[in-house]
Amino acid sequence: MLFSEKPPIEPRSILDMPDKPSIEQALRDGVLVFDGAMGTEIYRHHVFTNRCFDELTLADPKLIGRIHQDYCDAGADVLTTDTFGANRVKLGQYGLSEQLEEICTAGARTAREVADARSGSSRKTTSITACGTSGTR
Repeated sequence: MLFSEKPPIEPRSILDMPDKPSIEQALRDGVLVFDGAMGTEIYRHHVFTNRCFDELTLADPKLIGRIHQDYCDAGADVLTTDTFGANRVKLGQYGLSEQLEEICTAGARTAREVADARSGSSRKTTSITACGTSGTR
């Protein structure tokens, strides 16, 4: 079950959101605080490295949402999705390559829900997608 039971999200650019400034404008206005190491936080919650952290967006979206919320509470302006290793090569190591789209969609949805929930406050938060390498040469 996903963090919420909303339909799949439509990709959108921060530049297309009239209520949110562009990254460039936000940087001109001051400092942007990004969240920290998602993998470190997942590990701190007793999920060990023999597990696919990216797949937690499906298996334990509440945990990922709590971590995003903790970063918001600590002052993050930008949340990065729990999708750093979400590519066919890395997910294939766990037999999850066919779930790539589902994992990425759930990761984006979870980060956006937490960011959007904070948007009503005086401090706005946005979410961006985290993409890492495939680990191949």
